[in-house]
Amino acid sequence: MQNKTNYLLTVSLVLSVISGLLLTTGVARAQIGSGWTSMTLGGYIDYELYDVHHQHSLTSFVDSPATMYYDTAGSSETFGLSTSSSNRVEHNTDAYYTSGSRQFQGDLQMYPGISNQCCLQIFNETNSGPIIMLQGTGANNGTLRKQSGAIDLATNCFARSLHINVIHDLNANTITVYIDGVQVYVGGGGLGSTFNLKYGLYGSFTNPTHTVWSNVKMWQGGTAAGVDPAGIYQIQNQASGMALNVSGKSKTNGAEVIQYPFGSGGTNAEWTFTPTSNGYYQLVNVNSGLDAVVQNASKSNGALIVQWAFGSSGNDQWEPVQNSDGSYTLFNLKSGLVLDDPGASLSSGIQMDQWSASSGTNQNWILIRQN
Repeated sequence: MQNKTNYLLTVSLVLSVISGLLLTTGVARAQIGSGWTSMTLGGYIDYELYDVHHQHSLTSFVDSPATMYYDTAGSSETFGLSTSSSNRVEHNTDAYYTSGSRQFQGDLQMYPGISNQCCLQIFNETNSGPIIMLQGTGANNGTLRKQSGAIDLATNCFARSLHINVIHDLNANTITVYIDGVQVYVGGGGLGSTFNLKYGLYGSFTNPTHTVWSNVKMWQGGTAAGVDPAGIYQIQNQASGMALNVSGKSKTNGAEVIQYPFGSGGTNAEWTFTPTSNGYYQLVNVNSGLDAVVQNASKSNGALIVQWAFGSSGNDQWEPVQNSDGSYTLFNLKSGLVLDDPGASLSSGIQMDQWSASSGTNQNWILIRQN
């Protein structure tokens, strides 16, 4: 039995290291919305053995008789179930709340063998049951599903890491789930109760399997709505999936503002929002320090977007209006038209323009904070 225990621990350590290396190659992203205050991530490991709950510190271990394991290495946590004698190994954050707002963020990798097992839950302590669960299944090469209600949030999960944000806002009475910066679910928040968040692996055992959570963080006291002037953002078009970018990393007036795959352009694909007045902002490129503007202060459909030093015409001010799916439409102060991907183009290097608002996804922009 000792050899089996050592073997499982070795396997879990190797898997955690590999997963950690894979996940750290992505772009680090910070919280959605504004007004958030960082929380210390504490708690303990809650695991079950023969239907009896046990607690363990946040250190790597394999239970005896080797039915489940937990490994922590760097920023990654691996949660594994090995036999039917255990159906739970979760990180209980032990951070109870009855009001305000909380935001959870982490990168989830699920692995084959998972079968209707919970990867994250917000537990209603008052009613002794979860108010929301994110469950993994083996369907469609790995599916992340919201329970109850069986709403599929993402598929092909075995092949990739999912960047997940969950916001529980008791002020607004909502729970909102984002995957890779896109809102995929919003529902009621369950007022008048005490809540606590857990993540890992929990559910009736079917096959040996494991999950890895990396880069987990939590915040409190903020809101999903609005932009933060202190934030640095990738601005991603919903139709093309590409990011707002300054062509050629130029730092000169008149350079084209285009769309381009994020990650290949450095800080010329990063932007800040500098407030002006009445809900409008300068959209400032981090690389050049210049603003996204409508060329020649035009009020016409199809006028192109360039970068330029801030002026007084109003063509360099934008109002971000949040849509029901969490994306934003950016309205220009001068023209009243919106920032647009022409013809919903999927091509990199296309210069952006302005157009009358149409509710098309080529006019929807996802703000993904980078700091």
